[in-house]
Amino acid sequence: MLFRSASIVLLASATASAQVAWAPPPGSFPVVLRSTDPEATFTLSKEKSSPPFAQCSGECVVPLMAGSYFLKVEESKRLVGGRKRFNIERASEVNFEPRTFEDRSSGVLMGSIGIGLLVLGATGMIAAGIPMGESQEKDDSNQAIFALSFCGFIAGAAFTPIGWVAAGRSSPSVRVTPLAPH
Repeated sequence: MLFRSASIVLLASATASAQVAWAPPPGSFPVVLRSTDPEATFTLSKEKSSPPFAQCSGECVVPLMAGSYFLKVEESKRLVGGRKRFNIERASEVNFEPRTFEDRSSGVLMGSIGIGLLVLGATGMIAAGIPMGESQEKDDSNQAIFALSFCGFIAGAAFTPIGWVAAGRSSPSVRVTPLAPH
């Protein structure tokens, strides 16, 4: 009987010691991490190659100390995986927007349209620059074609890099907003 009561006491004390209240590390402050996509799963790590110390979905509050951290969004069927470095100096709210595959497709489309405009604009400018005859009517139409081709070329020169950069980006956009002190 003494053995049975001793084992119950040990079992009860082991359970009680496992329920010790957790407290944030000294010098840390709360940081709210919030994704614009509630289904986004993300991790936090101190260094780019170090293992994560927190994993959340949608929104969570993590005690952090001042410093720089890496936020990594896990890839899913809809979201492009990527990571971004951000700095924390005090209690803050970190809002981030993960990139989607739709964003990537839009970038590819914009870059492709830009290349098409570049080619068409250059071809039109070359064709408008070749003299077709001495007629004034032809010169006016050539000037209009040249002007239109030049505008297409300039638009293509703008769309191409913007589109391809948008297609190639995978890191989420991150905005850190310090919380007002209470």
